[in-house]
Amino acid sequence: MKYFKYILLFLLFSSCKEKESDVICNQPKSELKSINKIYSQISIDCEGKQFAPTKCGNKEEFFSYQFTLANSKSLIKFNYKNKTFNHSLTESISELGINNFLFENESKMILIIDSFLEYGHSFYVYQITDDKIKFISTTNFNSKFDNNEIELRYKFNISENDNSVIIKLGNGYDDIKLSNISNSYTLPSNENILLNPKSNSNLVGKWTTNGCENPIGITINEKGDMVICVDPNQYYIHLSNIKGGLKYKLNSFEGIGSKDVSSDIYLNDEAIVEIQMLDDNIIEFKWLGFYNKISKHRQYTEQLIANENPVILNKCN
Repeated sequence: MKYFKYILLFLLFSSCKEKESDVICNQPKSELKSINKIYSQISIDCEGKQFAPTKCGNKEEFFSYQFTLANSKSLIKFNYKNKTFNHSLTESISELGINNFLFENESKMILIIDSFLEYGHSFYVYQITDDKIKFISTTNFNSKFDNNEIELRYKFNISENDNSVIIKLGNGYDDIKLSNISNSYTLPSNENILLNPKSNSNLVGKWTTNGCENPIGITINEKGDMVICVDPNQYYIHLSNIKGGLKYKLNSFEGIGSKDVSSDIYLNDEAIVEIQMLDDNIIEFKWLGFYNKISKHRQYTEQLIANENPVILNKCN
């Protein structure tokens, strides 16, 4: 009788496990596969004029990005968790104005940059994860208006499902479905950029702010060394590349305009210039200032070759 009880318990336990298995296995495959991930809107703060920001971000998420216009196309520089990502677009996205919207779920964020068009909008959609930023797509659509010819505002509802992002705007707007996001373009980060000017021919040449006829700018030779023209025929700064990276240290001065600079106290291995490639023909030039090896402080840190620092430089072809 004792063994018979054990047999009954075993059969009962096996029957329960089979029923649980049936509940799972008999579910349609689509129900197992289709898990909607809902994104919630979070705050985003911007600097600059309304609909013409220069920088936006969310401090709590350690996420920010800034806009630059060069050669009639927009450059967006993202900073996320101490990494830098660059996106060079083939057009200007801010001619008529832009707006910014940020959304998150447990592990990802979605950024929508809304570029105003004459009769509608263009959404530039990015997905941010822990280690990368993807440019999912650009999508254009026409505006909707009420009876008073006032444009209908969006009521965002964003979800991710089956390798697609679905954007619902409400108010009569068609849903936007962006598919195959796993194959979206991954933005290059500062860790992936080739940091050796000696083997990167794109850096070799002259770089200026306002056209090749402008003598003020920088020149990088095949060895990776740099010459900064501060004042034509008056003041030049010669720099050496530091360990094949995108940082440069002082080598020497040239020209009568540099006679008041005491070079001995500034000759050391500290970087005074940093550059970053944003595109094949566009770099960001950042002047750090001379490093005084006696006082251990930076000096002459004001902008050097333009009215802003850092400054965008274009390659002369």
